[in-house]
Amino acid sequence: MAILFVASLLLLFGVILYFRQQLTIFEIAGCWLVSLLFIHIWLDISGENLQLIQHARTIPLFAAVSISKAFLFPLMIVTFINLAVAHTRVWQKVSLSMIGIITISICDILHYHLHLFYATGWRIQWTFGIWTFIFCLTLSVQPLFYSLLHKEKQSSL
Repeated sequence: MAILFVASLLLLFGVILYFRQQLTIFEIAGCWLVSLLFIHIWLDISGENLQLIQHARTIPLFAAVSISKAFLFPLMIVTFINLAVAHTRVWQKVSLSMIGIITISICDILHYHLHLFYATGWRIQWTFGIWTFIFCLTLSVQPLFYSLLHKEKQSSL
């Protein structure tokens, strides 16, 4: 059940990103790797060092969490960054970013209610804060990839 949930969300956000692609492949890969890096760092700190969360002990549930953290959440972040970059007005970018943060946080809370992980010392309300941090950090790095790409294009001409 949990793997079907993760797979359907993965397919949905992959289709959205495919049809509404504004970012280049370099920007998508860079944002994906930055978000994946901070998601992985956060999981190590909260799970191993602070022991605030514990993952499920069965292999299918652990596989669902691994797929979510490695593919689904970075895909969601890149999709909402892509949608935000496509718009020119600031209020549209901010509203799409807020919708993205809320969507990612709700998906993480659904993982908790599906018992994909157990919160031993973690408060579920903190989820919005950590996803806001990761999303905003990835969104702030995106212009760096854009400028590197266009600097490379100008130097090759």
